[in-house]
Amino acid sequence: MADEERIIVVEGCVEFSEKRRVTAQDVDSAIEATRCVPLPPMCELMDVRVLYFTVDGERTRNPEGMEGKRLVMVVEMITEIPETPDYAFRG
Repeated sequence: MADEERIIVVEGCVEFSEKRRVTAQDVDSAIEATRCVPLPPMCELMDVRVLYFTVDGERTRNPEGMEGKRLVMVVEMITEIPETPDYAFRG
């Protein structure tokens, strides 16, 4: 039996108290927000791919310098459930 790969789409969000320019630090905060999402049991994180960002609903590849109140980062988390040896289920 081969390892099972799963793709999970996750959003990380950062909201500001007022409209302002998005900085590299804000992007880092959005990245951290995506890392707070718990993985399903027994899944190992293999890779993370950025799909896109939105700033106040406007889709973009690079949000730095854009103005807005809400930054969202959408990523794909590629996970794998390792193959479990048959002997693990024997009593």
